[in-house]
Amino acid sequence: MTWEHLLFINIPVSVNRIQAQLPEGMRVDAWNGSAYVSLVPMRLKNFTVKKISWLFNPHFYEFNLRTYVLVNNRPGIYFFSLDASSLPEVLGARGLFNLNYRFRNMQLSLQEKRFSFTMRSALLKANTQICAEITDEPLNTNPLIEFCTQRDTYYVVKRGHIYKGTVQHPPWKFYKARITQLQTQVFSPLHPADPVVFSYGTNVFAQFLKPAVQPIVFFDGQCGLCNRAIRWLMVLDRKQQLRFAPLNGSTFKAAEPPAHLPDRIVFKDDQGFKDGVNALLAVLDYLPWYIRGLKIFKALPQAFLEGIYDRIARNRNLCRPYLGKQSDFRILD
Repeated sequence: MTWEHLLFINIPVSVNRIQAQLPEGMRVDAWNGSAYVSLVPMRLKNFTVKKISWLFNPHFYEFNLRTYVLVNNRPGIYFFSLDASSLPEVLGARGLFNLNYRFRNMQLSLQEKRFSFTMRSALLKANTQICAEITDEPLNTNPLIEFCTQRDTYYVVKRGHIYKGTVQHPPWKFYKARITQLQTQVFSPLHPADPVVFSYGTNVFAQFLKPAVQPIVFFDGQCGLCNRAIRWLMVLDRKQQLRFAPLNGSTFKAAEPPAHLPDRIVFKDDQGFKDGVNALLAVLDYLPWYIRGLKIFKALPQAFLEGIYDRIARNRNLCRPYLGKQSDFRILD
Protein backbone atom coordinates (compact mmCIF):
# COMPACT_ATOMS: atom_id res chain seq x y z
CA MET A 1 0.00 0.00 0.00
CA THR A 2 0.94 3.66 -0.13
CA TRP A 3 0.49 6.01 2.81
CA GLU A 4 0.02 9.64 1.77
CA HIS A 5 -0.44 13.00 3.47
CA LEU A 6 0.20 11.86 7.03
CA LEU A 7 0.01 14.31 9.89
CA PHE A 8 1.56 13.21 13.21
CA ILE A 9 0.16 14.93 16.29
CA ASN A 10 1.84 13.57 19.42
CA ILE A 11 0.33 14.20 22.85
CA PRO A 12 2.07 13.47 26.19
CA VAL A 13 -0.02 11.51 28.71
CA SER A 14 0.65 10.09 32.15
CA VAL A 15 2.11 6.59 32.09
CA ASN A 16 -0.49 5.29 34.57
CA ARG A 17 -3.39 6.47 32.42
CA ILE A 18 -2.16 4.59 29.36
CA GLN A 19 -0.98 1.49 31.25
CA ALA A 20 -4.47 1.06 32.71
CA GLN A 21 -5.89 0.77 29.18
CA LEU A 22 -3.35 -1.70 27.77
CA PRO A 23 -3.99 -5.44 27.44
CA GLU A 24 -2.17 -7.77 29.81
CA GLY A 25 1.36 -8.46 28.58
CA MET A 26 1.94 -4.95 27.23
CA ARG A 27 3.58 -2.12 29.11
CA VAL A 28 4.02 1.53 28.27
CA ASP A 29 7.11 2.57 26.35
CA ALA A 30 7.73 6.00 27.86
CA TRP A 31 9.85 8.87 26.58
CA ASN A 32 11.25 11.39 29.04
CA GLY A 33 8.91 10.05 31.72
CA SER A 34 5.69 10.38 29.70
CA ALA A 35 3.59 8.06 27.64
CA TYR A 36 2.47 9.36 24.26
CA VAL A 37 -0.57 8.95 22.06
CA SER A 38 -0.56 10.04 18.44
CA LEU A 39 -3.39 11.24 16.23
CA VAL A 40 -2.58 10.27 12.64
CA PRO A 41 -4.90 11.15 9.74
CA MET A 42 -3.77 9.95 6.31
CA ARG A 43 -4.76 8.75 2.86
CA LEU A 44 -4.17 5.16 1.71
CA LYS A 45 -4.05 3.96 -1.87
CA ASN A 46 -2.83 1.04 -4.02
CA PHE A 47 -3.91 -1.42 -1.32
CA THR A 48 -3.30 -5.04 -2.30
CA VAL A 49 -3.27 -8.40 -0.49
CA LYS A 50 -1.07 -11.08 -2.08
CA LYS A 51 -1.10 -9.06 -5.34
CA ILE A 52 -4.91 -8.91 -5.38
CA SER A 53 -6.06 -5.31 -5.77
CA TRP A 54 -9.42 -5.40 -7.54
CA LEU A 55 -11.27 -6.20 -4.29
CA PHE A 56 -10.23 -2.89 -2.71
CA ASN A 57 -10.92 0.78 -3.23
CA PRO A 58 -8.22 2.66 -5.18
CA HIS A 59 -7.90 5.07 -2.26
CA PHE A 60 -9.53 5.84 1.07
CA TYR A 61 -8.85 7.81 4.24
CA GLU A 62 -7.81 6.66 7.68
CA PHE A 63 -7.46 8.10 11.14
CA ASN A 64 -5.75 6.21 13.94
CA LEU A 65 -5.18 6.78 17.63
CA ARG A 66 -2.11 4.92 18.76
CA THR A 67 0.31 4.62 21.64
CA TYR A 68 3.76 3.11 22.17
CA VAL A 69 4.35 -0.11 24.05
CA LEU A 70 6.85 -2.82 24.91
CA VAL A 71 6.20 -6.54 24.61
CA ASN A 72 9.08 -8.67 25.89
CA ASN A 73 11.13 -5.43 25.81
CA ARG A 74 10.54 -5.06 22.06
CA PRO A 75 9.11 -1.64 21.13
CA GLY A 76 6.00 -1.41 19.03
CA ILE A 77 2.68 0.34 18.45
CA TYR A 78 -0.72 -0.41 19.95
CA PHE A 79 -3.81 1.04 18.27
CA PHE A 80 -6.62 2.19 20.52
CA SER A 81 -8.75 2.82 17.45
CA LEU A 82 -8.51 2.88 13.68
CA ASP A 83 -11.15 4.56 11.54
CA ALA A 84 -11.42 4.27 7.77
CA SER A 85 -13.70 5.63 5.07
CA SER A 86 -14.02 2.34 3.16
CA LEU A 87 -16.20 -0.49 4.46
CA PRO A 88 -14.43 -3.31 2.52
CA GLU A 89 -11.11 -2.27 4.00
CA VAL A 90 -12.63 -2.05 7.49
CA LEU A 91 -13.97 -5.60 7.23
CA GLY A 92 -10.78 -6.90 5.62
CA ALA A 93 -8.46 -5.38 8.23
CA ARG A 94 -10.59 -6.71 11.06
CA GLY A 95 -10.59 -10.19 9.57
CA LEU A 96 -6.99 -10.44 8.32
CA PHE A 97 -5.13 -8.37 10.91
CA ASN A 98 -7.49 -8.39 13.90
CA LEU A 99 -7.32 -4.60 14.05
CA ASN A 100 -10.26 -2.74 15.60
CA TYR A 101 -11.23 -0.75 12.52
CA ARG A 102 -14.45 1.25 12.39
CA PHE A 103 -16.23 2.82 9.44
CA ARG A 104 -16.44 6.63 9.40
CA ASN A 105 -17.19 9.34 6.84
CA MET A 106 -14.00 11.28 6.13
CA GLN A 107 -12.63 14.01 3.94
CA LEU A 108 -8.97 14.95 3.51
CA SER A 109 -7.48 17.64 1.32
CA LEU A 110 -4.10 19.29 0.80
CA GLN A 111 -4.20 22.50 -1.18
CA GLU A 112 -1.34 24.99 -1.32
CA LYS A 113 0.16 23.44 1.81
CA ARG A 114 -3.08 23.77 3.75
CA PHE A 115 -4.05 20.43 5.26
CA SER A 116 -7.68 19.77 6.18
CA PHE A 117 -9.19 16.61 7.63
CA THR A 118 -12.77 15.95 8.76
CA MET A 119 -14.23 12.78 10.24
CA ARG A 120 -17.76 12.07 11.35
CA SER A 121 -19.55 8.93 12.46
CA ALA A 122 -22.83 7.74 11.00
CA LEU A 123 -24.86 8.84 14.04
CA LEU A 124 -23.01 11.94 15.26
CA LYS A 125 -22.23 15.33 13.84
CA ALA A 126 -18.65 16.14 12.81
CA ASN A 127 -16.55 14.93 15.74
CA THR A 128 -13.04 15.48 14.37
CA GLN A 129 -11.70 18.52 12.55
CA ILE A 130 -7.99 19.03 11.98
CA CYS A 131 -6.42 21.84 9.99
CA ALA A 132 -2.74 22.61 9.63
CA GLU A 133 -0.30 24.62 7.57
CA ILE A 134 2.59 22.64 6.10
CA THR A 135 5.92 24.45 5.98
CA ASP A 136 8.86 23.97 3.62
CA GLU A 137 11.17 23.38 6.57
CA PRO A 138 12.32 19.74 6.66
CA LEU A 139 12.74 18.00 9.99
CA ASN A 140 16.02 16.12 9.83
CA THR A 141 16.34 14.79 13.38
CA ASN A 142 14.17 15.00 16.48
CA PRO A 143 14.24 12.52 19.39
CA LEU A 144 10.48 12.58 20.02
CA ILE A 145 9.55 12.11 16.36
CA GLU A 146 12.08 9.28 16.04
CA PHE A 147 10.63 7.65 19.17
CA CYS A 148 7.09 7.76 17.72
CA THR A 149 7.79 6.86 14.10
CA GLN A 150 10.84 4.59 13.90
CA ARG A 151 8.92 1.41 14.71
CA ASP A 152 8.32 -1.57 12.46
CA THR A 153 6.07 -3.60 14.77
CA TYR A 154 2.50 -3.27 16.02
CA TYR A 155 0.67 -5.48 18.50
CA VAL A 156 -2.89 -6.80 18.65
CA VAL A 157 -4.76 -9.21 20.90
CA LYS A 158 -6.17 -12.26 19.17
CA ARG A 159 -8.00 -15.06 21.03
CA GLY A 160 -6.49 -13.82 24.27
CA HIS A 161 -2.90 -13.87 22.98
CA ILE A 162 -0.62 -11.04 21.83
CA TYR A 163 0.25 -11.12 18.13
CA LYS A 164 2.63 -8.88 16.25
CA GLY A 165 2.52 -7.46 12.75
CA THR A 166 5.49 -5.95 10.96
CA VAL A 167 5.70 -3.19 8.35
CA GLN A 168 8.54 -2.13 6.10
CA HIS A 169 8.96 1.21 4.37
CA PRO A 170 11.70 3.66 3.37
CA PRO A 171 12.86 6.24 5.94
CA TRP A 172 10.36 8.99 6.65
CA LYS A 173 10.84 12.47 5.25
CA PHE A 174 9.08 14.98 7.50
CA TYR A 175 8.24 18.65 7.30
CA LYS A 176 7.24 20.84 10.18
CA ALA A 177 3.57 21.75 10.42
CA ARG A 178 1.52 24.24 12.42
CA ILE A 179 -1.89 23.26 13.77
CA THR A 180 -4.57 25.89 13.07
CA GLN A 181 -7.59 23.87 14.25
CA LEU A 182 -7.80 20.73 16.39
CA GLN A 183 -11.10 19.35 17.57
CA THR A 184 -11.89 15.70 18.27
CA GLN A 185 -13.91 13.46 20.57
CA VAL A 186 -11.50 10.60 20.07
CA PHE A 187 -9.11 11.77 22.78
CA SER A 188 -8.83 14.53 25.37
CA PRO A 189 -7.29 16.73 26.64
CA LEU A 190 -5.50 17.92 23.52
CA HIS A 191 -2.10 19.43 24.28
CA PRO A 192 0.16 18.47 21.34
CA ALA A 193 3.90 18.38 21.85
CA ASP A 194 6.24 20.18 19.48
CA PRO A 195 6.94 19.53 16.74
CA VAL A 196 3.87 18.52 14.73
CA VAL A 197 5.12 16.94 11.51
CA PHE A 198 3.80 16.06 8.06
CA SER A 199 4.90 13.54 5.45
CA TYR A 200 3.87 13.49 1.82
CA GLY A 201 4.00 9.71 1.89
CA THR A 202 5.81 6.41 1.59
CA ASN A 203 5.26 2.91 0.19
CA VAL A 204 4.55 0.25 2.80
CA PHE A 205 4.73 -3.54 2.89
CA ALA A 206 2.96 -5.28 5.78
CA GLN A 207 3.28 -8.92 6.81
CA PHE A 208 0.59 -11.11 8.31
CA LEU A 209 0.32 -11.56 12.07
CA LYS A 210 2.55 -13.87 14.07
CA PRO A 211 2.55 -14.68 17.80
CA ALA A 212 4.53 -12.05 19.70
CA VAL A 213 5.91 -14.80 21.94
CA GLN A 214 6.91 -17.95 20.07
CA PRO A 215 4.66 -20.83 21.23
CA ILE A 216 6.67 -24.02 21.78
CA VAL A 217 5.45 -27.58 22.38
CA PHE A 218 7.91 -29.65 24.45
CA PHE A 219 7.55 -33.41 24.08
CA ASP A 220 9.26 -36.70 24.89
CA GLY A 221 11.59 -37.12 21.94
CA GLN A 222 12.17 -40.81 22.73
CA CYS A 223 8.49 -41.72 22.63
CA GLY A 224 7.07 -43.07 19.40
CA LEU A 225 3.53 -41.99 20.26
CA CYS A 226 4.71 -38.46 21.12
CA ASN A 227 6.65 -38.15 17.89
CA ARG A 228 3.65 -39.25 15.83
CA ALA A 229 1.43 -36.77 17.66
CA ILE A 230 3.91 -33.96 16.95
CA ARG A 231 3.91 -34.85 13.25
CA TRP A 232 0.12 -34.56 13.21
CA LEU A 233 0.34 -31.19 14.92
CA MET A 234 2.76 -30.01 12.25
CA VAL A 235 0.26 -30.97 9.57
CA LEU A 236 -2.57 -29.17 11.35
CA ASP A 237 -0.43 -26.09 12.04
CA ARG A 238 -0.94 -24.71 8.53
CA LYS A 239 0.35 -21.24 9.39
CA GLN A 240 3.47 -22.76 10.98
CA GLN A 241 3.08 -20.77 14.17
CA LEU A 242 4.19 -23.54 16.54
CA ARG A 243 7.68 -24.74 17.31
CA PHE A 244 8.60 -28.08 18.88
CA ALA A 245 11.46 -29.22 21.10
CA PRO A 246 12.31 -32.31 23.19
CA LEU A 247 11.95 -32.14 26.97
CA ASN A 248 15.59 -33.13 27.41
CA GLY A 249 16.95 -30.52 24.97
CA SER A 250 18.73 -27.21 25.33
CA THR A 251 15.66 -25.17 24.27
CA PHE A 252 13.62 -26.52 27.19
CA LYS A 253 16.39 -25.75 29.66
CA ALA A 254 16.85 -22.24 28.27
CA ALA A 255 13.10 -21.59 28.64
CA GLU A 256 13.55 -21.83 32.45
CA PRO A 257 10.55 -24.07 33.18
CA PRO A 258 9.08 -24.28 36.69
CA ALA A 259 10.75 -26.83 38.93
CA HIS A 260 9.29 -30.34 39.29
CA LEU A 261 7.09 -30.33 36.20
CA PRO A 262 5.26 -33.67 35.77
CA ASP A 263 6.42 -36.11 33.09
CA ARG A 264 4.00 -34.75 30.50
CA ILE A 265 3.79 -32.73 27.34
CA VAL A 266 4.57 -29.07 28.13
CA PHE A 267 3.47 -25.96 26.27
CA LYS A 268 4.84 -22.42 26.61
CA ASP A 269 3.48 -19.22 25.09
CA ASP A 270 2.80 -15.65 26.20
CA GLN A 271 0.67 -16.98 29.06
CA GLY A 272 3.44 -19.11 30.55
CA PHE A 273 3.85 -22.87 30.96
CA LYS A 274 1.07 -25.46 30.85
CA ASP A 275 1.33 -29.24 30.97
CA GLY A 276 -0.82 -32.25 30.23
CA VAL A 277 -4.41 -31.65 29.19
CA ASN A 278 -4.08 -27.90 29.75
CA ALA A 279 -1.15 -27.85 27.32
CA LEU A 280 -3.11 -29.68 24.64
CA LEU A 281 -6.10 -27.36 25.03
CA ALA A 282 -3.84 -24.27 24.89
CA VAL A 283 -2.28 -25.48 21.62
CA LEU A 284 -5.74 -25.35 20.00
CA ASP A 285 -5.64 -21.53 20.03
CA TYR A 286 -2.98 -21.65 17.29
CA LEU A 287 -4.67 -24.21 15.03
CA PRO A 288 -7.32 -23.67 12.30
CA TRP A 289 -10.87 -22.86 13.30
CA TYR A 290 -12.19 -26.33 12.51
CA ILE A 291 -9.72 -27.81 15.02
CA ARG A 292 -10.34 -25.19 17.71
CA GLY A 293 -13.81 -26.65 18.09
CA LEU A 294 -12.19 -29.37 20.20
CA LYS A 295 -12.04 -26.83 23.01
CA ILE A 296 -15.53 -28.07 23.81
CA PHE A 297 -13.73 -30.68 25.92
CA LYS A 298 -13.09 -27.87 28.41
CA ALA A 299 -16.69 -28.44 29.50
CA LEU A 300 -15.74 -31.87 30.88
CA PRO A 301 -14.40 -32.21 34.45
CA GLN A 302 -10.68 -31.49 34.65
CA ALA A 303 -10.04 -34.59 36.77
CA PHE A 304 -11.70 -36.79 34.15
CA LEU A 305 -9.56 -35.39 31.32
CA GLU A 306 -6.38 -35.64 33.38
CA GLY A 307 -7.17 -39.26 34.23
CA ILE A 308 -7.43 -40.20 30.54
CA TYR A 309 -4.25 -38.28 29.72
CA ASP A 310 -2.25 -39.88 32.54
CA ARG A 311 -3.37 -43.35 31.55
CA ILE A 312 -2.16 -42.83 27.99
CA ALA A 313 1.06 -41.20 29.21
CA ARG A 314 1.90 -44.16 31.50
CA ASN A 315 1.62 -46.57 28.58
CA ARG A 316 3.11 -44.41 25.85
CA ASN A 317 6.38 -46.37 25.76
CA LEU A 318 4.45 -49.41 24.50
CA CYS A 319 4.31 -47.63 21.14
CA ARG A 320 7.17 -48.57 18.84
CA PRO A 321 9.83 -45.87 18.32
CA TYR A 322 9.01 -43.54 15.47
CA LEU A 323 11.64 -43.58 12.74
CA GLY A 324 10.20 -40.83 10.58
CA LYS A 325 12.01 -37.81 9.27
CA GLN A 326 13.17 -35.51 12.07
CA SER A 327 14.67 -32.64 10.08
CA ASP A 328 12.23 -29.72 10.18
CA PHE A 329 12.89 -26.05 10.86
CA ARG A 330 10.11 -26.13 13.44
CA ILE A 331 11.89 -28.74 15.58
CA LEU A 332 14.35 -27.05 17.90
CA ASP A 333 17.17 -28.58 19.89
